[in-house]
Amino acid sequence: MCPDAKNCSSPLVCRAERILRQKVMTLPDAPAARSPGLPTEFYSEGDYWWPDPACPDGPYIKYDGRSNPRSFNRHRKLLIRQSVQIATLSEAFRMTRSPKFLKKAEAILRAWFMNPDTAMRPHLSYAQAVHRRCSGRSIGVIDSIHLAETALAVRQKTFCEALDPETAATVKEWFARYLAWLTTGSFGQEERIHPNNHGTCYYLQCAAFAHLTENHALLEELRHDFRERLLGFMDRRGAFPAELRRTKPYSYSLFQLNVLSGTAALLSRPEENLFLHVDRQGHSLALAASFLYPYVTDKSAWPYARDIAYWKYWPNQPAFLFLCGYFLNQPAWLRQWRHMRSDLKLFEVIRNTPIRMPRLWISHLLQEK
Repeated sequence: MCPDAKNCSSPLVCRAERILRQKVMTLPDAPAARSPGLPTEFYSEGDYWWPDPACPDGPYIKYDGRSNPRSFNRHRKLLIRQSVQIATLSEAFRMTRSPKFLKKAEAILRAWFMNPDTAMRPHLSYAQAVHRRCSGRSIGVIDSIHLAETALAVRQKTFCEALDPETAATVKEWFARYLAWLTTGSFGQEERIHPNNHGTCYYLQCAAFAHLTENHALLEELRHDFRERLLGFMDRRGAFPAELRRTKPYSYSLFQLNVLSGTAALLSRPEENLFLHVDRQGHSLALAASFLYPYVTDKSAWPYARDIAYWKYWPNQPAFLFLCGYFLNQPAWLRQWRHMRSDLKLFEVIRNTPIRMPRLWISHLLQEK
């Protein structure tokens, strides 16, 4: 229990109080022995790659859906930790206007995006490496999906206006440089056309970063692609065939719909609700949400194969219930979301939950006070 519980106005503020006592940690705090890069360059290893029993000293081989606990993921954990901290502190400051939350957030932001000794370099060239195969892959772009809530938290009007101007400007510049790497480099371009949740995650990140950096031209490009292409990831029933073919079809289906909903939320505007958009093949977010909703309320009815791992940890308060419920005016979905628990203790669940504070994803449509 939070030691300051008597003074906490909400569970979120209580979590923010705990963050005040946490050490600021950055990538150099987690040395990556196999990384070819600098201590400030992000490095991760593919989850599903293992030593080959037939050739222990040879290249790793893939077992889809089975996470290798020895894969290096400390940089991912630190990035997620920072994202949770900044989002929580930003919301706590909006709710309380307490300068202590702002001060702690500024210290974290400076360490991650300003200090030349600790700031993360704005690229993911060494993400999702595979031992003895490659030092990084385009699908590693998905690892920065948790930076989306960092960007949205910094963009939040009340928080952004209170930030030290130099800190705010430098953080925005960092995200502009990272967005340029995403949209012009080969890794980003490969992810953009990826035919499953990786493609959707690319769009979600670009939308979040474009909001923070006020890249309106890019936002228009992303809206065009959403209307013309992204809804095509589903079939006529609203299911996602590319996810159903995976060894964890249930959690991947949830993940895809959560990310697609988050992307639609960021790209919607007062004059255009993309949750209402129906493409030429009849695909829509309403169709996808209606398909998956019954299996959220009753997982035992899931008619496909069970996930080969972590089955019991899902659905874990999926964000699509909140976002689709909000934008499609579905009170039952909102009620279901409120009644569900969010358990973010297991890394497998944490890494697949990039939308933890749904209010941040609609803040550009709200009148903030």
